[in-house]
Amino acid sequence: MIVGPDPQLVSVWAGHFDSEEQFFSHVEMQYEGDSVSSAFISRSGVPWYDEDFAEGIYLEGCRDVRAALCGLSWGASFAHALVSAIDLHGFNAVYVVYDLEGSPGAGTADAPLTYIGACEYSKSASPT
Repeated sequence: MIVGPDPQLVSVWAGHFDSEEQFFSHVEMQYEGDSVSSAFISRSGVPWYDEDFAEGIYLEGCRDVRAALCGLSWGASFAHALVSAIDLHGFNAVYVVYDLEGSPGAGTADAPLTYIGACEYSKSASPT
């Protein structure tokens, strides 16, 4: 479900990839004629979304997950809600889509990104 500007939600998926290239290839939009899709859309059950409102971060070798998440646009307003889940599962890749409410269990069983949940975010939080 796509939501309007109120509330401002960011939906979060996380997973483990062998490389940064593999992760970004998974979420990259592919354009064929009038159709747009990605492996992420196909395997997560997410509807089309505006890729300008999505960001990914690859965390392999990252010593400070919270600081890395704060590097996302408005990440300072929601990073605290994600750190424990990312550390607990050893995820090395995080993908966020702003103003889209994801759905747990909507994807395929073998989807490499797992829906973590949706968090409120604030555009008044300074992007770093």
